[in-house]
Amino acid sequence: MIYVFDMFGVVLDWGSEYVMSDWAKSANVSEQEFKERSTREFSLAETGKVAMDAFWSDLGGKFDCSPRNLEKLLERRFSEKAKLNTGVVRIIDDLKNAGYQVVLFSNQLPVHGEWCREKGWFDYFDRVFLSYQIGDRKPSAEAYKFVQDALKVEPSELFLVDDKAANVSAAVRAGWKGLVFTSGVQLAKDLQSMYPAKVVRKYDAA
Repeated sequence: MIYVFDMFGVVLDWGSEYVMSDWAKSANVSEQEFKERSTREFSLAETGKVAMDAFWSDLGGKFDCSPRNLEKLLERRFSEKAKLNTGVVRIIDDLKNAGYQVVLFSNQLPVHGEWCREKGWFDYFDRVFLSYQIGDRKPSAEAYKFVQDALKVEPSELFLVDDKAANVSAAVRAGWKGLVFTSGVQLAKDLQSMYPAKVVRKYDAA
């Protein structure tokens, strides 16, 4: 079994709702309107189809606000809020120590990838698959197939841990196993109930 982890909301406590609220205020629109109207821009940037400069410019132009201000709001909130979920990191270490391969599969803006790499947060994984590098993102079926083909395994050998139910459902449709992440404690309990004693024992204190 290869364990596939999402980044934001699983390995990282992020609090993206804060920056979305900041952006909406800067654009003088509701948070819901900002989310709905920026879907295309995020999709293009997260799949590497536009560079970050173009992303900020397009986003600022759409909402008639400063692209640089939007960028600075993201930088500030990421610096304030993004932190490793230590319970999940411990589980990843335990899985690797038990002989399992652990990989990252994450929808990210390129700037997120740069920040995570600089902080060494990708070093916990045997392989890293980022949406803007593979040209597709969850829950697209093509994104799951890319990861599966790159790892050269059958779908049933892959297990996704993701905080978004839609992403887990798409993985299951692709033949993967998976569960929706709610907390490190719950993940430990789920793994404890599902997998061999040599791994389970390491979760007893979670």
